[in-house]
Amino acid sequence: DWRPKPLPGLSLDAAIRHQGRMSARRDNAVDLPARTTFDAGLRYAMKIFDRPSSLRVEVTNVTDRKGFELRGSGAYDIAEGRVIGFSLATDF
Repeated sequence: DWRPKPLPGLSLDAAIRHQGRMSARRDNAVDLPARTTFDAGLRYAMKIFDRPSSLRVEVTNVTDRKGFELRGSGAYDIAEGRVIGFSLATDF
C-alpha cells in the first residue's frame, strides 16, 4: 500500500503471485508449468454526502498470463485471465 503525498486520499497497491511447477497426476506423468501473475489496484478515499467513502479499481493478472489450475489428480481448469473490478464503498 503506497500513498503518494502529492495526491491525498489515493493509495496504490501491487502484488506478484508465483506458483511453481507442480505434478498434476499421482503418477507424476504430467506437470503443470510454473506461472507468475501481477496484480495492481488503486483506492481513492473521499466523502459522499459527508460520509467516508472509497472508490477501488483492481486488475488481477495484469499481463493476462494463460495457464491451468489443478482441481484434483488429473483434473484441470483454465486459469482466470485478466479481470478488472470496480467497487464503491461508503459508511452509513
